[in-house]
Amino acid sequence: ILAVIVILISSWLLGTNRSVDRIAHAGGGYKSWQYTNSLDALEFNRNHYNSFEIDLSWTSDGTIVCMHDWKTTAELIFGRRFPYPPSLLEFEQLVAQNPHVKSCTLQTLAQWLESHPQKRLVTDIKSDNLKGLQLIRDTLKRAPEQVIAQIYSPEEYLPVKEMGFQNIIWTLYRYPLDVEEILIHATRMELYAIAMPRELVELGLAQRLANVGVLSYAHTINTSRELNHVRQLGIEEIYTDWLPSR
Repeated sequence: ILAVIVILISSWLLGTNRSVDRIAHAGGGYKSWQYTNSLDALEFNRNHYNSFEIDLSWTSDGTIVCMHDWKTTAELIFGRRFPYPPSLLEFEQLVAQNPHVKSCTLQTLAQWLESHPQKRLVTDIKSDNLKGLQLIRDTLKRAPEQVIAQIYSPEEYLPVKEMGFQNIIWTLYRYPLDVEEILIHATRMELYAIAMPRELVELGLAQRLANVGVLSYAHTINTSRELNHVRQLGIEEIYTDWLPSR
């Protein structure tokens, strides 16, 4: 019991002495577009955010690129359908031919982060998360410091810590909506924050997490009215397409 009390007090003290960045969702909105996960979005938003969530999907030859999915989003960006994921070379050719936005590969994303060392990547890997995080760890020179690794279940926490990532967000959009179970797991991990969809905010999870010193994000929040509402329910910060942090 004493050990649990010590953990809770330490977590509370940590939570009261640090702030968290607002996170640009999918690189942030670009012109009238959402979900571009593009170099254009990163450049367009770099003076307004320090942390950028990027969706990462696998190519057919085993690497990850900045793409939310190979169905609706890829068709919107490239103007064609994808019955199966392209190879990295095919993806690079599509990017070169696209007059609207330049979607990033892992290499071009790494180059952008290296040239903007004060910015941070928040990962959202759509499948094989541990494999993808290891690939990021091997590719980005300052990955442990510059990457906030998202996990989707408590079972991923220790493997990701062992990779050396210093900041971890547990995102709940794939996890069963069981508030009591989430609270139990949350106090057993040293997390940067927990991210949750609106329905969990409305169930009071953010306030209960705040009571034990765990900071939380809501996604995706795109109006000031929504922002004020979720903050009243205990949310510390948000993922957003359009609301700049400064």
